[in-house]
Amino acid sequence: MDALKFQILGAKSGPALVCLHGFLGTGSNWLPFAEEILRLRSDAQILLPDLPGHGESVSISPENFVERLTATLVSAAIPRAALAGYSLGGRLALSAALSQPDRFPVFLGISTTAGIESPEERKSRREADAQLAMRLRQDSFESFLHDWWNFPIFDSPKKKNSANFLASRRTQNPAALAEVLEKWSPGVLPSLWNELPAYLGDALLLAGEADSKYSLLARRMAESFRFAKTQILPGCGHRLLEEAPLELARAVADFLPANFRIGPSTPPR
Repeated sequence: MDALKFQILGAKSGPALVCLHGFLGTGSNWLPFAEEILRLRSDAQILLPDLPGHGESVSISPENFVERLTATLVSAAIPRAALAGYSLGGRLALSAALSQPDRFPVFLGISTTAGIESPEERKSRREADAQLAMRLRQDSFESFLHDWWNFPIFDSPKKKNSANFLASRRTQNPAALAEVLEKWSPGVLPSLWNELPAYLGDALLLAGEADSKYSLLARRMAESFRFAKTQILPGCGHRLLEEAPLELARAVADFLPANFRIGPSTPPR
């Protein structure tokens, strides 16, 4: 199983934090966050993979993601880690944490969800994402990126100019992204809500105050886990990695000290 392409920062053998980016992103989206975490926790190491179909992992299929993530940790000599994910990355991180709780004893979900439960909503989302995938294959990628930037879900008091977003995304491969949309649509991925109570690790769910949908989802997810907290960042929207990376890093660092028992010599909980 091919490992994902990744960057690794910080202490070579310290407690590990793995961070999964969202759709259209790369591991580099986490760099301001990671640098702040390392300022606060110099003993940590942080792994920043590019998801399949993105960045340097563009040629890697979305199939068998948990196995690919496991292969990536083996390649980086990381036996277990706290696992963070933003948006789509959060959904993938949740699947990995639930299926391998000994390897991922801490889950950090940022602007994410445990899935869509309603069959009607799942069908609607699957069809909508299929249309977006068709646009990625047939239409202007630049036009797609402009429309994605302006989706209402991303409205926020801290929304920035689109220039940096567009510049960092237009190097992606639209055909690979189309496959990701089809394989990882919330209308395709299974709902995981019923599995949350079985996770015995620690969880932190974060969302932006202006992102009302995901703030509610964060609170509901935290109530569904056995050991979980919620933190809502004031004045922020969905794109927390871009709008408030330092505040996000401090929230995560404040949560981790009591839970960062995941170095190589520490047995699973």
